[in-house]
Formats: sequence, structure tokens, C-alpha cells
Amino acid sequence: MTMGMIHLQARRLAAAAGALALFGVTLTGCSAVTTGSYLRTQVELPRYTTFGWGVANETPTGDPRLDHNPFFNDRVQAEVERGLTAHGYALAPSGTPDLVVRFHAIVHQEIDTQRLDQEFCADGDCRPFVSDVGTLVVDLIDTATSTLVWRGWANCPLGNAINSQAAMERRIDESIAQVLARLPGRL
Repeated sequence: MTMGMIHLQARRLAAAAGALALFGVTLTGCSAVTTGSYLRTQVELPRYTTFGWGVANETPTGDPRLDHNPFFNDRVQAEVERGLTAHGYALAPSGTPDLVVRFHAIVHQEIDTQRLDQEFCADGDCRPFVSDVGTLVVDLIDTATSTLVWRGWANCPLGNAINSQAAMERRIDESIAQVLARLPGRL
């Protein structure tokens, strides 16, 4: 086997490994999700009992397929309501709620040059891997003081979810569940 053939096989193997990794992320959902949260100091979340929705965020997501997408917004809102209810909060039927909920979604591209096995890149043909990454932020704001009391977020590769309604719904459900798992409950 010649050196040229070894390099060609190595490039094919690296490309196949990259494709399998992307396929695995797509199949398993948000497997590489990272989450975080912030709780304002000296805030006792159990004293809040009701929540309502604030004015919709008009900041662009960074992806025109999601900007002003009612299916995306409705799904996020439904999952947040489901999660907050599971934590013991109630959606205020009318009047002023204790907490106002807002969410923000941001899509950006990340370049990962480490995903490819660099030892096989001797000929200089190592292209970086570019992926869409989504960040979903959920804010809880004290209505009386207009102060942010809790923020949770999830950051996750989107894979093919941006082009598939079913995949996007799974990604939203998983991300919201993981974000709200960080919320101290009322129960």
C-alpha cells in the first residue's frame, strides 16, 4: 500500500468518524447539552406562587427559520409552563402574577477544528467542522420589583433539528427539561 493510499484511507476514516459523530448527536437529541443557572442572592423562590408571560422577545435568534416562528415559540412556552407547573408554580389566570417569564433563543455557528484527528492532516486537507448551536435562556422576573430572580440556560448543537419540526420539538423538550431541573422547586 502506498503512502498516498494510506492518506486517502485516513481521510475517508476521519470523514466517516465525523459523519457518525454528527449522526449520533442528531439521533440522541441534545446529547452535548450544557446547562447553567443563576439565582439572585437572598431570593426565596418558594414565596412566589404564580407566573405569567411577559412581552415576547423581539431580539432576532440569528436564524431566520426561527425568527417569528409561531410553532417554535408555542412549543417553548408550553414546555416552560409544563415545567413550572411541575415545580409547584401556577399559571396566573388573570391579574398580576408573582413572576413574569421570558425566554430568549440564540443560534450561532461554532467551528470545531479539534473534531478531526489532526495526525491524519499531514497533507493540509483538514477542514474544520462547522455546526449550528442553539442557546435557550429562560428568565423569571419578580413582577413587583422588575428584578431578574432566576435565569436558566441550555446550550446545544442543533444538528438537523433546525430543518425538522419533530427533531426541533424533541430538542426543545429536552433543553427546557434540563434547564428547569436546575430551578429550586416550591414543593
